[in-house]
Amino acid sequence: MIDIQEIQETEVRKRGVITAYFRAWRNIFTYHKRTTRYEFFSFLLLNILFSILMQPIFRSCIEVAILVQFASLFVGYALQVRRFHDIGLSGCWVAFFYIGLFIVPILLKILNLIDTQVGEIYLVLMGIYWIFMIIIPFFKGTPGKNIYGLPVSWKE
Repeated sequence: MIDIQEIQETEVRKRGVITAYFRAWRNIFTYHKRTTRYEFFSFLLLNILFSILMQPIFRSCIEVAILVQFASLFVGYALQVRRFHDIGLSGCWVAFFYIGLFIVPILLKILNLIDTQVGEIYLVLMGIYWIFMIIIPFFKGTPGKNIYGLPVSWKE
């Protein structure tokens, strides 16, 4: 039997890492579709490489560094949501992660609970969730159509 998901992943690979990277930037505000493992990890790896190579420029102009990293945060968020959709999971899991990562520590600091048992429980839960967020993108996407649509096609 022909595996449609595997054919589409192969089609994506033929286009190259750079194409996958720029496709992620083009879809910065697209949250309703799906994305492949290849596109997800292409963006992740090239973004890390880009950040390392741009360190001299980022050190001399901190405003550019903040702008680029802030924009790539949005691209990464959208990619994670679409990756979760490809697996058949809700993108809300990614939103919960970002809320837990950025909002909860601020609230714990404001309420002066960061150095208490509540703060320790938060750290344990975030550690478990980090593992979850790192492992999930490696899963193969659901073959064929799922509730988030058809697998990614490069003809779009």
